[in-house]
Amino acid sequence: METEKIPVEQKVKEYYKRLNTIVQKRDMDGKFHPSSFGYCVRKLWFHHTCHEPQHQIPHKLRSCFEHGHAIHDFLQARLIKAFEDDPNTTVSIEVPVGDTDFAKKFEIAGSADGLIETSAGTRMIYEAKSISKKGWTGLGSPKAQHVMQASIYAKCLEAGSILFEYFCKDNDESKFFHVAVDEKAVNSATMQIDKVRTAVNRLEIVPAEGSSYECNTCQYAYTCTKDEQLKDYHSKVYK
Repeated sequence: METEKIPVEQKVKEYYKRLNTIVQKRDMDGKFHPSSFGYCVRKLWFHHTCHEPQHQIPHKLRSCFEHGHAIHDFLQARLIKAFEDDPNTTVSIEVPVGDTDFAKKFEIAGSADGLIETSAGTRMIYEAKSISKKGWTGLGSPKAQHVMQASIYAKCLEAGSILFEYFCKDNDESKFFHVAVDEKAVNSATMQIDKVRTAVNRLEIVPAEGSSYECNTCQYAYTCTKDEQLKDYHSKVYK
């Protein structure tokens, strides 16, 4: 009997290609998401002014993202189970920040990976990160952009500190880092917000600041270099 080949590999590639055509609600919410801080400010401007993205994530990178999401789910579930018999500690995951005073002031949206609270009043942000062995081996402290992002969640949720768990995707080991909220990093993020808001109020666009890595996969690369078209869009939408 001849065995019919089923094109699984091709179907997976087609699936990833379809994902690039999907525009999610958060893509067009005009809010500032902590995961975007510390990078190109023009990218923040594009999102804040609700330019429609054109995603161009390569198959390998998309697979890496999905692997990371699966690890996040695993780590969050494990965290809940680790404290389920502790009556003095409450663990919440995917904690939204949008309704907090700090978030409303700066139009921030998003969710912290976790919030750990004790009966004594301690509140700590939990952030899970997956990383390759190459990066994990030499990691001696949390990455600066991760500290910035988590510090914003901490300000929104009035937490006093942050716990990072960096999980190695190659050996299933974790490194934990307990750090204080970085007020300077928060100020840097709010300065980026102010820069974008000022540009919007003045009907201006902000300069591009992306690295070659950012630009290669940026969802706004299709229009970023067309300054005259951007000015025309801006003047019509925000006049």
